[in-house]
Amino acid sequence: MTNHPPVPAAAPPAVLAFIHGGVHTGGCWDETIAVIRELLPETDAFAVDLPGRRDVPGDLAVLTRESCAASVADQILERIGQDGSPVVVVGHSLAGVVIPGLVNRLGGQRVQHVVFVTCCMPPPGKSVLQTLPFPLSRIGRRIVERAPVMEAPPALVRYFFGNRATPAQRDAMRAGLCQESAALITGTSTERLPKSVPTSWILTKYDRALPPRLQRRFIRELGGVGTVATIDASHEVMFTHPRELAIQIVRCLASRN
Repeated sequence: MTNHPPVPAAAPPAVLAFIHGGVHTGGCWDETIAVIRELLPETDAFAVDLPGRRDVPGDLAVLTRESCAASVADQILERIGQDGSPVVVVGHSLAGVVIPGLVNRLGGQRVQHVVFVTCCMPPPGKSVLQTLPFPLSRIGRRIVERAPVMEAPPALVRYFFGNRATPAQRDAMRAGLCQESAALITGTSTERLPKSVPTSWILTKYDRALPPRLQRRFIRELGGVGTVATIDASHEVMFTHPRELAIQIVRCLASRN
């Protein structure tokens, strides 16, 4: 990995919106966004929160993909204006189930690019739970059956999300965890990402939550992506490799068509 920022081959985006995954808030992107602002100082890079975390209202017990997409779209439009700049969307993990609805609400012509960072992308009509690898799917089923609002057990977080992380990185990871909606894990949708929107995928090589073979299956479900970048990281790449992640995001955007 180089410490020198890449030279974009295309004009940098004016707006770069980051969406977090499950049991997280937008704060998980802080280090990555700091590097993005260093590499692309003219870009407005910011994170949004799904409903029911930090200051964003929402009832986790009844959350849906559609309500998340609507909330995130409202947050982005509130920041940039209804007639503002084109947007690049970067999502991690569970954000994958929100992104198709978000793009459809913002409009395929307005969304300049989507970067999927080890995202969960169940095919239409399938839930996240139905696509998770064993034994995570069995553990997840037991958790969501207990209550409509769930918390990730520390042992699960450490094994599936925190592998290859340092103790300090695991501490930072745990400090930002929050409750999650079981409905987001079990719910389904028929929305698809418009084929006109350019896409990239950042594949995490040592991911236990979404192993590379499963990520490649999701890529096929999308009909392929324009660029695939691989990082030697586990699922929580924004905590373990924030600079490399930021550099790879910039490179994906530079290669956009």
